[in-house]
Amino acid sequence: MRRVIRFTRLRYVMITISLLVIVSGYVGLYLRGGFNLGIDFKGGLTEQFQIAPVALTLSYTGEGKATLLISKGETVGQASGTLDITLSRNRKIEKKSFPFKQYATLGKLVEALGSIDGLNVEMKANETTPSTSLISLDYPVDLSKEPFTINRLLQGNDEVYVTITELRKVFTTLGKYSLQQVGNPVAQEFIVRIEANETDKEFRQKTEKKIYDLLSAKYGSNQIIIKKTDFVGPRFSRDLTTQAISLVTVALTLILIYVSFRFKFIYAIAAILALVHDVSVMLGVIGTFQLEVTTATIAAVLTIIGYSLNDTIVIFDRIRENVNLMRDEKLSNIIDTSITQSLSRTLITSLTTLLAVLAIYIFGTGSIKLFALNLIVGIVVGTYSSIFIASPIVLEWYNAADRRKLRRDTEKYGKRENLAPAGGGEREKKKTLTAGKETIKEKVDSEKVSKKATPVPVIQERRPKKKKKKKKKTK
Repeated sequence: MRRVIRFTRLRYVMITISLLVIVSGYVGLYLRGGFNLGIDFKGGLTEQFQIAPVALTLSYTGEGKATLLISKGETVGQASGTLDITLSRNRKIEKKSFPFKQYATLGKLVEALGSIDGLNVEMKANETTPSTSLISLDYPVDLSKEPFTINRLLQGNDEVYVTITELRKVFTTLGKYSLQQVGNPVAQEFIVRIEANETDKEFRQKTEKKIYDLLSAKYGSNQIIIKKTDFVGPRFSRDLTTQAISLVTVALTLILIYVSFRFKFIYAIAAILALVHDVSVMLGVIGTFQLEVTTATIAAVLTIIGYSLNDTIVIFDRIRENVNLMRDEKLSNIIDTSITQSLSRTLITSLTTLLAVLAIYIFGTGSIKLFALNLIVGIVVGTYSSIFIASPIVLEWYNAADRRKLRRDTEKYGKRENLAPAGGGEREKKKTLTAGKETIKEKVDSEKVSKKATPVPVIQERRPKKKKKKKKKTK
């Protein structure tokens, strides 16, 4: 077998490092004023909006009805997607498509749209602007009712005119809120979160209108696109908090029962303590760096609990197998051997998972990006705890049990000299412990033998037989 890495020799150092990291995390959490709770746990309004320059303005004054739909590729600047105009007139439906690949610039696109009778097109951007910069529409728009504005993404020759700092100045009258930018900076998409006011029953309507009015006053209503609005009431957020705590508690309880049944109770305790260690480190990082706590955070915590437990169970299973195969070895050697044998599997699994999560973090946006960041922290900590926290706890438990047994035997059979706990496998625990010239084991055995010795039979004294009186013969 290859060389065994002595992981258990570092157990005190690693446990000390873990305690320092956990304490530092909670000190940072305290100094930062607690967790940065999202509206899922505080209640409030979340609105995602986009500020984009106007590209075209379309209206239809002809006969019948005209609807507009824009579909495009996911990548900015990709020569794909179309602008579709559907005409409903004289009981006939006619659809005209203008692929961006064929009409690469707004100038060519506007020229082609001019061929439709009754369709009025006004270009607000440079005619050399790529058609692929047009922002897609997820739903058809009726151009017959009123003019419709088509917005576009920023291009290389444009100046980024909206920043987080500038928006914070716009939202000064909103009260307590948080603001972040999502996605590609050229898209100029932002998310604003405002904590709910429990006393105001019309909080949602008033806040939505106030956000739109503030943005419209600064940038113009035709450049504001409301992408999504979510509202969570205060009562629902409190129920969600209670459910999240209950969910984690139930998960840990079921894990404790399963591992106790599958292995031994001490293995279950070690696994739970390792999971508590992982969650504590994650919460410390989240609180110190003020990452937003949402339902995605709870999902990440539960995911890491399952992931870390999987690594720990694999190592425990190898330990249980090696205890029977390496009976003459100390438990520390058995644990080191088991971790070494499982190390390649653990590292390969963690690295491949980490690469997938890193891709989500790099290319994701919004809550999915935050979820990936929590997973990255959890994967690293979970792999560490499976090696340096869970297994050493099992070793310390058995060492403590051996010391207690040795102390009881010493108190019962005499003073010990140069004694040390066995700390080993099944056979190692049966080795004789020296106490002068006589061993404790010998005393135990001698006592057992003395109890089992054959009792000496009791010899009863015989009573003398009575002499029979001879009867006198009568003459």
